[in-house]
Amino acid sequence: MSSGNHKNKNNVKNNRPKTAKEAIRQQKGENVNHIEKIKNKNYNKTKKNDIIESSTEKENVKVMEEKAKEQETKVIAEEKKESKTADNTEKKTEKSNVREFRRVPDKDKLEELAKKEQEKMQKKMKVNTKVIRTYEEKETFAQKLENKYGIRLNVNMFVMAKIGIIALVTIIFVCYLAYITRILEVEVDNSEILHHYTDEEIKDFVIKDELFDHNAILLFLKYRYTVQEDIPFVEKIDVDLINKNKIKITAYGKKIIGCTEYMNQYLYFDKDGIFVEASDDIKDDTAFITGINFKEVTLYEKMKVDNDNLFNLIIGITQQISLYKLDVEEINFDKNYNVTLYCGDVTVEMGKYDNYDDQLALLKNILTEAEANNMKGVLHLENFNKDQKKFIFDSENDEGVKEIEADTEADTENDTE
Repeated sequence: MSSGNHKNKNNVKNNRPKTAKEAIRQQKGENVNHIEKIKNKNYNKTKKNDIIESSTEKENVKVMEEKAKEQETKVIAEEKKESKTADNTEKKTEKSNVREFRRVPDKDKLEELAKKEQEKMQKKMKVNTKVIRTYEEKETFAQKLENKYGIRLNVNMFVMAKIGIIALVTIIFVCYLAYITRILEVEVDNSEILHHYTDEEIKDFVIKDELFDHNAILLFLKYRYTVQEDIPFVEKIDVDLINKNKIKITAYGKKIIGCTEYMNQYLYFDKDGIFVEASDDIKDDTAFITGINFKEVTLYEKMKVDNDNLFNLIIGITQQISLYKLDVEEINFDKNYNVTLYCGDVTVEMGKYDNYDDQLALLKNILTEAEANNMKGVLHLENFNKDQKKFIFDSENDEGVKEIEADTEADTENDTE
């Protein structure tokens, strides 16, 4: 025990530095050894931390891979569902593109997908490349003006200027068209109403001081598709286009449907009851009205009678006679306004009614049959009935009273014609 202690003491004595320099060297060595121990400890700690971190990273990577696999399985399941419906093709392509984008993040493929998306957006928004191009040209033109002449012009001003130019060109074209189609020659056919109006008067009725009336095409369209104004003694006026500078005006007079005697003159009236002509002679094919006392008779004015009902009755009978082309020489009204027609050898007692349209419609066939059989006498229609087919005829040929049958079917055909 004492010997061991003695050895240790000897070793300590031997390790003691003999000089100051050796003591310094010994102290430095100890410091170096201490530092290296500390470094080794730190290195071991960092190694442990690195091992721990690498293990956590591996675990995170595994978790991310599992999540990616789950997402892929979900995407595949969704694609399988969407493939069953044919109407959702666009969604299927979009998700497949997303899948490709996740799996293969390649720049070329990404550019292709971006181009496809741009094309789809252009189709949906209906982008008009021409409009874009024109706006770009406008901008460049505006920049040229600003750079060269110092004139600042924006796109709106350019559009307004373009619209103004188009409007100006349109006005010039219309004026040119109006100039080359102006009326230079007019032909007037006024034979039916020559005794009422001259050719110049008819021309003045048609071509007035209005601007459009001096253009051949516009005047032709006006009289073809618009309502004409009412002109006395004129039934209608036709305007025909001969060429771009010549028109033909044809005036048709109102048809005379009856006449009456007043102060030893025959006054003729049209379908409106206006006296249009006075003559010393009676014209053929014109019904002569007797038994009416006119209050006042003025040429070119409407006839004036006791009441409006009588006026309408006169006009209605004369119009129907003209329509059915009946050979009626005289229409007589007695003091009670019973009507009698004188048709050659046949006298027709019409009686008193508000209108005589049905009787006059049947009368044409009856008169034709009477004329064919050389019948003379009086036809009685005083008690007329629409369903009546046989009528009493008082003959003057020693045949006495007999019945005459009217052909209503033939009359109906004539009415439709």
